Amino acid sequence: QLSSVFVYGTLLAGMRNHRLVMDHAEKVIPARVYGFTLAHFADGNYPGIFHAPTLVTRWRHRVFVEGELFFLKAGEEN
Repeated sequence: QLSSVFVYGTLLAGMRNHRLVMDHAEKVIPARVYGFTLAHFADGNYPGIFHAPTLVTRWRHRVFVEGELFFLKAGEEN
């Protein structure tokens, strides 16, 4: 059984920090997480993923974050 990690933002393929995670993946597939949204922090200029507020979810039926699912190589789940 493979362990997996959802990545988004600068960890995605083609982005500046992808090199930090690419060697740990045995397989990578496009993925979405529904019911979440991104917020960008001014301190450090990085995104965070949060549960979308109920009202936002009601008004916007497709609240999700695009990313990739990384299936980790054996022995790298810690």
